[in-house]
Amino acid sequence: MSVIGKDLRDPDSFGEDLFAIANRAAELAPIYCQGCASYHWRIPAQRALGVIESLGVDRYKLVSEVREILGPRYLTADEISIVLAGSADTGLLATLAHAVASLSADAVRRTTFLVMDLCATPLHLCMEFAAQQGLVCDVRQGNLLNLSIEQPVDLVVMHGILRFFQLNERTMVVRNATSWLKPQGRIMISNSFEAMSDRESAQKRRDKELTQQRLADAVEQGLLKSPSAMEGFAAEMRHSVKVSMQRDRIFLTLSDLINLAGNAGLIVQNCSFAQISEGDGKLPEKKRIIAVLRPEPTEQVSQKN
Repeated sequence: MSVIGKDLRDPDSFGEDLFAIANRAAELAPIYCQGCASYHWRIPAQRALGVIESLGVDRYKLVSEVREILGPRYLTADEISIVLAGSADTGLLATLAHAVASLSADAVRRTTFLVMDLCATPLHLCMEFAAQQGLVCDVRQGNLLNLSIEQPVDLVVMHGILRFFQLNERTMVVRNATSWLKPQGRIMISNSFEAMSDRESAQKRRDKELTQQRLADAVEQGLLKSPSAMEGFAAEMRHSVKVSMQRDRIFLTLSDLINLAGNAGLIVQNCSFAQISEGDGKLPEKKRIIAVLRPEPTEQVSQKN
């Protein structure tokens, strides 16, 4: 995987060579994925083709939030630690590292990253990306319900990961992550927001079908490698997409977020929204909520535009 000419501070690439990352995922997925190859290859492959997915909606909001949370700490702390609780590929690591790199000349050197995931494929991708970019990064494979860490951290980031857990498990995941925090630590959660109408669901299904065809065309043209023969793999992707349609929305209202935080012993310090309209603006908007949670009590939730 090569990142020649890809600068971590570049606001367009964030240091990622997306085609190289997607093709590396195609090599790793058959070795490490256990029924999740269609996801861990599809995400970086879509990003390489310019398909707007979750990180494409809120990436710059995440950078802004990380800068706001951690910026003051770099003025007094020798070292800052960040946990990525779940990662589809290198995108989240690149985003957080980019945010840190934009704070000061030595901020990256004073930052340690820990990437956690149930599957080893994204962990290998992140380790390789970290080595290429000079990041101090470790990985931990396992279930976020019961993973533990030795040293408390400044920030835990959960980007779209809660939707992979059942309703009764989500509070346990967030509560477990709370146990990793320093006293002034924060948890940042990003996820799709609000229920989809029938029209939006239908449009999303059509979008995903078109994306699958674009992926197949890119493989046929030699732009992308596939983890396996595309004929059989296409069926796996269709199943993966069908499942994702059923679990995508977990925060239908702001109350859902506040209740989850409260049940985990946290409060919502602030929340903001990121959204994007595709095409001519007539297609449904992709909307995400980005929330910062803290252990300390507070009087009210602030909403930022």
